[in-house]
Amino acid sequence: MIERLSLRSSIDFYNFVLLHRDIFNDFYITENNSRIMINQLSLIEKILKTQDCYGKFDKGLKALCIIFRQKPFRTYLKISGNKKDCGDLLRLIRWTFAKSELYCKVKKNNPLLEVLKYNGFFPIGDRGSEILLVKKKFVPLRKLIPKDINDLGEEDGNHNRKNKKSYKR
Repeated sequence: MIERLSLRSSIDFYNFVLLHRDIFNDFYITENNSRIMINQLSLIEKILKTQDCYGKFDKGLKALCIIFRQKPFRTYLKISGNKKDCGDLLRLIRWTFAKSELYCKVKKNNPLLEVLKYNGFFPIGDRGSEILLVKKKFVPLRKLIPKDINDLGEEDGNHNRKNKKSYKR
């Protein structure tokens, strides 16, 4: 089950961070141009108060995602867990944040890179051992008007009523 995390789930968050060591060092936040690894309970509580956090639960927390908004012009995605659980979490994130751009910076040898690309992220930057991915916001080609909604196809096939003759019985 995927749910948004609150301050009450700080212990689950902390246990997840302790049990799932990030060997790629991709699960961090940036503050004053320095990387701070997420491994202290006080930092976790601060993140839960100020950022959007989502988790996949299956007999404990299996995958974790933070929507990190520090700069007003760029929203970062921080994700940790195994490939399958992170894929499930990314499907929810992709549609929940469809109207905003999301950026994610991971190491090139991180197995979550495949999952991110599969879920709509594509590379835009390359810095040595890291790669910057982005998911563009969903923008409709044109605004739908009520006529378009009626023309999308009703089940009985009467979507073009102007050319149909009405028969009296």
